[in-house]
Amino acid sequence: MKKNKIIPFILVTLIIVTVISSSIMSVSASNIFKVEIADVQGKQGDTVEVPIRFINVPEEGINSCDFTIGYDENVLELIQVKPGSIIKNPNSNFSYNSPKPGRTVFMFTDETGHGREIINSDGEFARVTFKIKTSSKEQSSAIIPDKWTFANYSLKSFSTEFARGSVRVSSVASNPDTPGGSGDSSENQSDNKDSDQKDNEDTTDVINQPDVQVPGSQGQNNAYLRGYPDGNFKPENNITRAEAAVIFANLLEVDRNNINISKNISYTDLKEDHWAVWAVKYVSDIGLFSGYPDGSFKPNNSITRAEFSTVVFKFLELEDYGQKTDKFKDTVGHWAQQFIERLSELGYVNGYPDGTFKPQASIKRAESVALINRALKRGPLYGTEQIFPDVPKSYWAFGDIAKGVLNHTFTVDEEGREFLLEILNNN
Repeated sequence: MKKNKIIPFILVTLIIVTVISSSIMSVSASNIFKVEIADVQGKQGDTVEVPIRFINVPEEGINSCDFTIGYDENVLELIQVKPGSIIKNPNSNFSYNSPKPGRTVFMFTDETGHGREIINSDGEFARVTFKIKTSSKEQSSAIIPDKWTFANYSLKSFSTEFARGSVRVSSVASNPDTPGGSGDSSENQSDNKDSDQKDNEDTTDVINQPDVQVPGSQGQNNAYLRGYPDGNFKPENNITRAEAAVIFANLLEVDRNNINISKNISYTDLKEDHWAVWAVKYVSDIGLFSGYPDGSFKPNNSITRAEFSTVVFKFLELEDYGQKTDKFKDTVGHWAQQFIERLSELGYVNGYPDGTFKPQASIKRAESVALINRALKRGPLYGTEQIFPDVPKSYWAFGDIAKGVLNHTFTVDEEGREFLLEILNNN
């Protein structure tokens, strides 16, 4: 008899525990940060807007994020992307590009570096405008998230759930007063109105071009490289490892007279009186550069396209997804394959018409400046006089070189181009 009483008691206890556990799990799950891509509807030839919303933004806020969405290019044509109302200073902190049809990459980083413009509230992160192709059939075309990373101010990543969206191609007309049809609620329209008021310009990006900025806005950039003592820039010269080290140290605005090196950095071929020793030690200390197995740095050797791409990857603190697409036939199995492919996906580096990247080829000074500016969303700089006798205004990288060698202020015109306002003290 006692045994029969004990069994029901155990069953009741298990049920209670299960219910409580389920409730706890439900509450916990409800607090997980989510990215929601909306479902919308439209007809063939319609233009629809798809909101992307952040829900349950962590208390510490989002300092940076990077994610990709995929869609059927046979059904949808990307028209433009607008930053949402939860993004502060979108012209500096928000960007996107489409490395190939059917894929769009979104990027956000608080460029203040002090957490002043992190995302700290729920709401619309971006609004994507698609045109439904007239050749598409009646169907539900999925918009699928892929490859994402989200981090707080301490650069620690946190869990993220994605809810995929879709565009339903229907024979029923969507409400002409409601872009996006059934997927747009009145709340969404309000969010979009706020976004439009803050960012009324067309932010359509172009691969390998800087982000479009607000016309009339002004900014300032400091020089990060110089010409040679003879007054020339030598744009076709290969850039050396020492020169590259100085460039990145300058970009980090390091005071060469007051450098804090945490490690005992030394190379067998780098003397203390070398002109770039301060920069080489600093960039090695923070992990941007490394030496060779024999203990040397080879400061006067030309830096390769693979090496330079790797440094840019590290400098931008990009995420290594560990996935390879074998995009370039001569980088398959190369130690820098993932870094090169990631930069290529973002539109920062290009290969050659024959399908190669030439990772072991040396990178020229002009090429390196153009790559850096592209990755930092800078320039080229217009409205400057000729600076170097060997870099005429007709030279393809004239504006990029000017952007890199001048301390200057600039303004942005209606086409998003940066024009020189004033050359500052270059000492």
